Amino acid sequence: MASFATTSPGPRNDQIGNKLFELLIACLAMTFSNDVELEKPRGGRSSNNPDVLLTYAGERWSLACKTLDSENPRTLVDRVNDGVVQIEKCVSCRHGIVVVNWKTLLPHEQLWPRSSSPGQSTTYEAYNDEKEPRRILESFYAKHVQRLIDEGHAVNLEQEVFAGRAKARPFIANFVHGVGLVRQEGETRVSVVTFIMRYQVGRQLRQKISKPVFRAAKRISDDLTRASQWR
Repeated sequence: MASFATTSPGPRNDQIGNKLFELLIACLAMTFSNDVELEKPRGGRSSNNPDVLLTYAGERWSLACKTLDSENPRTLVDRVNDGVVQIEKCVSCRHGIVVVNWKTLLPHEQLWPRSSSPGQSTTYEAYNDEKEPRRILESFYAKHVQRLIDEGHAVNLEQEVFAGRAKARPFIANFVHGVGLVRQEGETRVSVVTFIMRYQVGRQLRQKISKPVFRAAKRISDDLTRASQWR
C-alpha cells in the first residue's frame, strides 16, 4: 500500500509512493519551468531516466528523485550514487541534481503528537508557535548530517560518488516535508512545513564547475522550496 500522507512515514520500498514523490517534484518544477518532462510511471527501455527533466536558464537539467528508508548514513550515500548514475546516463541533459526524500525517516510522532485513552477518541496536540515544527525538522536533519560527517561518509560522497562526474553536480537537495497542528488566536490549523536543505559536496569538486552552473543548481532548489510553500 502506498502512502503519500505527510503525517506518517509510509512503508519501506514503496514504489508507488516514490512515483508520487517524483510527480510532486515535477509539479513544483512546472512553476518555474515551462518545459518539464516526467519519467513514465512504469519505466522500461524507452524510459527517460532520471525521473524529472526540465529546461532552466536555457539548459536541460535532470532531477533524480530518491527516497531514504534507513537511518544508516551509508544508505544515503548509496541512494545518491544511484541518482548520480542515472544523471550520467541521461543523453538529453547537461546537468543534474539528486533530490532526496526524507519522508520515511522524519519524526512524525513529534510533528503530529497524539494521545488516546481506552474508549475515547484520539486527541491531537497543537503547537503555540508555527516555527516549532520547522525547528524539529531542522534539528532532525542537522543530527543526521552530523552523523554522516562523523562516520566518514561525507568523504565517500566526494570520492566515490561525485568525483570525475561530467553531469551530476556535487550538490544534494534534501526534501523535508511534514505537517503539524498550530494554535493561533484561538484557532487550530494545519501548518505545512516544507523546505530543501542543500548539502554541498567537496569544495574542490565545486571549484571544478562554473559559477553560473553552480548558482543555477542553488536557484533550482530555492525555486522548488518556494513552490512548495502553500497554505
